[in-house]
Amino acid sequence: MAGQTKLIIVTSNEDLIRQITFNKSLNTHIIDLDNNQQSSSLLTTGNDMNMTILDKLFESNSNNDLLYKDALDLPRPKKPKTNQIRKKSIDLVCVICGDRAIGYNYDALSCNSCKAFFRRNAHQPTAKIRCVTGQGQCSVGNEVRRKCTRCRLNKCLAMGMRRDFVMSEEQKQERRKKMEENQTMTMNSSSNPDQQTETLDEIDQLLMNINESDENLLFNASDNMLIDIFPIDDWFTIQNIQSSFKSYFHHPDVQCTSFYDLTDRSSALISWSRFSSEVGLCFINFFRHLDEFENLHVDDRLILIKYNMFSLYPFCKCYNYNATNDCCSLNECEQGEKQRIFFQLCELSWDIRQSFTNIVGALVHITDQDPIFLSLIIIVLLFSRGLSMCEDEPAYKDAQTIHDVQSRYTTILWNYMVNKQGEAIAQKQFVQLIQVILQIQSTVKQAREILQTKLITSEIVDKIAPLMQTVLHIS
Repeated sequence: MAGQTKLIIVTSNEDLIRQITFNKSLNTHIIDLDNNQQSSSLLTTGNDMNMTILDKLFESNSNNDLLYKDALDLPRPKKPKTNQIRKKSIDLVCVICGDRAIGYNYDALSCNSCKAFFRRNAHQPTAKIRCVTGQGQCSVGNEVRRKCTRCRLNKCLAMGMRRDFVMSEEQKQERRKKMEENQTMTMNSSSNPDQQTETLDEIDQLLMNINESDENLLFNASDNMLIDIFPIDDWFTIQNIQSSFKSYFHHPDVQCTSFYDLTDRSSALISWSRFSSEVGLCFINFFRHLDEFENLHVDDRLILIKYNMFSLYPFCKCYNYNATNDCCSLNECEQGEKQRIFFQLCELSWDIRQSFTNIVGALVHITDQDPIFLSLIIIVLLFSRGLSMCEDEPAYKDAQTIHDVQSRYTTILWNYMVNKQGEAIAQKQFVQLIQVILQIQSTVKQAREILQTKLITSEIVDKIAPLMQTVLHIS
């Protein structure tokens, strides 16, 4: 054809929009006319950016950092209708007796009385507890719940309370013994300076023995229970975060390699940057639904995005990982072959691809692709200073608030893990997760440095998506 044909389609048909988006070329732009905002997302997730800002972003030699500060200071993206889970819409009653519930205890919504009752009686053999009527059908309502221990315990178990969340007497004794041994070892170590030099070796050995019993790690402060209460406010936070996360990142049929132009090295890098930029916009909009992020100074928000976001991409890949045909699959498949061609064209280290693939596989194993687990760890890492291991990372204007946010979401993540699977498994998962995060830091740092070198000295640097120029520190 002598020239290109330009076509404008105006539609509110979401199915048609999705079909066009999944099959669009690099020259296709999708504009959301609502509120004069534009979305050019490959994933149709409603990445709201002011159209004037986006126009500037695609100008050559623009100052991307300043422009993204402007973009981060725009009104927040609209929240999906399903995002807000309100307390009034849920009847907070104990599933055991019907009294007012205080939160999730031992994996069931329950009141303080039933929580304490189950903690005391969880390991009592029901066969040895007699029903007061002998029929096993006593009412355990709020007014009469103390009359029959047997029927109340049966109701607790029937409604989902878990015995494995409560320590048995043998576990308590074993734990006290280990705590006393740890205290003795600490005292001996402090009196013997020579032993302190072995600390790093002991930590390395701990990380390597992740498949062994980790009962000596992360003990709960209470001697009476394995898990205490899951605060109801944290539960609502989790539900809202999960809803937002899924609305932006749930695209199981989308493969990044499907958007790569593998014609030559330049086309491959440019198309990669465009797709990665769209994923980055998903991250930004997801974070902007967090009040803690939105209330930060705009400079701090930019630093968090610029220095930490690149390390979060493996978690997004983990969520949509498809073992049968995925670019990160170790098996021979179509998408995996495209990924190999991409790395060859771009002259990227094969070790980086292998490391990235191993990281995604490890995350799939640890998280089981749980959107709550993944969304919480992403938030924790976003607010983690030093994640990028870049020496030039600026100081935050409000470092204490960022630290407090990280601590809060770390606590929520830990409580969720313990509430879901018990403390012993949660301990192992946490140790495994730390090990993978260390691998992510090393791999991402290496990848960023290689891409920086290749792009800065190339003729296509101005064609790389502006957001990726910022994330790769080449703008």
